Amino acid sequence: MPVMLDIGNAVLKPLLRSPLHFVASHGLMLITVTGRKTGRLYTTPVAYGRQGDSIYFFSGKDRKWIRNLAGGAPVTLRLRGKDVPARAELCPEDETSRELLKAMYPRMSADKAADMLMIRVQL
Repeated sequence: MPVMLDIGNAVLKPLLRSPLHFVASHGLMLITVTGRKTGRLYTTPVAYGRQGDSIYFFSGKDRKWIRNLAGGAPVTLRLRGKDVPARAELCPEDETSRELLKAMYPRMSADKAADMLMIRVQL
């Protein structure tokens, strides 16, 4: 599975940064997070949903870059062709996050859903 993620990232990152971003940017964005210890920038494409001034997305609990969002962290989004500064935080695993996950990914298996975390980005 990580190989498929790497291939997808290799295609989506340049696409979402290009003038042709509109092909995918209606439901995908890039999020850039700074590593707390290393200062390294981590950029990854994610599928998102928007509700008012908040954007929500899910990521696997096993993704190392997610740890940098614990307690909230500044991020940069590449959202519909523009860089947008924002603040991201991990959301509690509760009924609301489970319902949103089901709405965004109705075909996801229960096993896979149990390994996902919801992230809220405040614009």
